[in-house]
Amino acid sequence: MESYTQGDNIAEIVIPLMIAEFDEITKKLSPPKELIGTGFLIGVNGFALTAAHVVDQLVEAKKERDVMLTHLLNANGFHPFLITDFEKHPHEDVGIIKLNNSELKSWLHVSNQRFLHSTPYTAWGFPKENAKELLLIRENSHLFPDLIYTEGYIRRVIHHELLSSIFIGKRFYEVSDLGGAGYSGSPILSKRSISGSHWQVMGVYIGEKEGQGAPVGYVVPSTSFFEWVPEILGCSIYDESQKGGSSLFSQKNKY
Repeated sequence: MESYTQGDNIAEIVIPLMIAEFDEITKKLSPPKELIGTGFLIGVNGFALTAAHVVDQLVEAKKERDVMLTHLLNANGFHPFLITDFEKHPHEDVGIIKLNNSELKSWLHVSNQRFLHSTPYTAWGFPKENAKELLLIRENSHLFPDLIYTEGYIRRVIHHELLSSIFIGKRFYEVSDLGGAGYSGSPILSKRSISGSHWQVMGVYIGEKEGQGAPVGYVVPSTSFFEWVPEILGCSIYDESQKGGSSLFSQKNKY
């Protein structure tokens, strides 16, 4: 992979998780061919969080010649990074991945606080429908999806398991805004922290459900995983995320 100097744009922190083909003969990576989900960098060592079911889907979609990767976007274009390792939380729909660049940093801090219903939030992610739309509009284009912004509020806090094989865990935020397929793994951020020196991660978006009434989304609260110590990380999610912050970036042009 080419050398890369990271900037402070949100598109260099929240990342699309995709599948591409690697040619063993030419040693070249093809353009990405499938968008699986979203992830976001934490800390200072090239790690990112996502949903555990996104990790499962990445592994399932990976064929013999395929690789798992992401693209970070800055003023000089898209820059690919391979996903070299991963680990899933033992009982929450959260996973951690390692990129093949240990110098990638983040100013997102995973919160150790609980948030109540009516709390507002903001989020960024990569919906699959938007990616498909761009492919139709841009002839002969490759799969380089746009980063989409949403905002909403916590409708309620759920203290029990959900009747779904996808929504793993025992505590959830039910949220008002829907990200759609591909948005799983996105960070849900405290609106009150947006103008501060760092942004607080309230949780990880994992999907939505339609039924009686308005469709709703679901989020794994940060309090369910901030103390998790993945073997590939060697410290807690909270401690790693606290290594990042305003001292790493200029805090200008984050959007």
